Amino acid sequence: MSELFLAVLNMSLTASYVILFVIIVRLLLKKAPKVISYALWSVLHFVL
Repeated sequence: MSELFLAVLNMSLTASYVILFVIIVRLLLKKAPKVISYALWSVLHFVL
């Protein structure tokens, strides 16, 4: 049971890092087309 908890915790931390990365990149690319933003968020969907 603790192995499952640690696995879920690890995936959650990884997803948190990806979310922070996506937010920072979006701030840097404010003038970029919306397709770029959608592509960045799709990366998060694969992580989750």
